[in-house]
Order: sequence, then structure tokens, then C-alpha cells
Amino acid sequence: AIDNTEFICIVGPSGCGKTTLLNIIAGLLNSPNARVTFGQANIRLGYIFQEPRLMPWLTLQQNIELVLPQSNPQLVKQVLKQVGLLAYSQHYPNALSGGMLRRASIARGFVIKPQLLLLDEPFVSLDSPTAMKCRALLLNMAKQHQTTTVSVTYTHLLTHDTPAQH
Repeated sequence: AIDNTEFICIVGPSGCGKTTLLNIIAGLLNSPNARVTFGQANIRLGYIFQEPRLMPWLTLQQNIELVLPQSNPQLVKQVLKQVGLLAYSQHYPNALSGGMLRRASIARGFVIKPQLLLLDEPFVSLDSPTAMKCRALLLNMAKQHQTTTVSVTYTHLLTHDTPAQH
């Protein structure tokens, strides 16, 4: 059981089923040996993947709006401001650095105001200082939005500043 607003980090080597677990939790994959239940019937779920998965032909603002049920430019601007990308809202993904793309993914994950946010090794390809900044941003936003978070990472990427519970 995971409590509301808890941040859980699942750590393990490549190929042990971490991404499969997240996909089962998200309902993207069925498994006859797994059962996931939530405390309520409908839950808003966000998912931040290993790669940013931004559409190259859309601006940053349009990419964030993709996950919303209806257009809400003010909400998108608010979340872009939170991740420090408001000035880049009309830029295309190819004009953004790796760290900026990760922050865009964080913005897209939080713009729907998820009750549960899943993270599949979201900082795996970043250099250590950029990954630390993105982790700090993520932790701050999860606390601010009171979002329950489940993150998976490779064993060797776990550092002393990454929250972990086994």
C-alpha cells in the first residue's frame, strides 16, 4: 500500500521488470499475476517516461496542452513558469536542451494535476548536475501538488539525494 502524497522509489537492475510494473499500474499492460487497486474508482494518473516524448512539430505550450481534456492556456503557462520554461513556451523541442526537455516532461506530468504520478527513469540520460536539479524540481512539485509518486531507477543511478523506500 502506498499512502497519499508518498514518494516511492523502486530500484533495480536493467530487465528486472520496473517499467513493466509501472505499465501495469498505469493500466497499459495486463498481467494475470498482478492486481492494482486504488482507493477510489477514477484516479488522475500522470506518467513521465524515460524519453520526453514531445511532438517535434508542436511548440512547448502545444505539447503540454496535448494531455489536457480542453485547452487551458493559463494553466499551461502556470506550470511552465513552475518549471522555469515560460519564456520558451513558443519554442519547438529541437531548440531545447536535454534538461529543458526533462523539465517540459515534468510540466506535462503535473499539468493534469495527477493524484498519482509514475516516473520511468526520467533522468537517466542527463548529466549528474542537471539530473540533481530536475530531481529537486520534481520533489518540490510533488510536495506542492500533493501528488503520490512512484519512480523507478537503475541501481547505479541512486544517489544519496534521491528519496528511496524499498
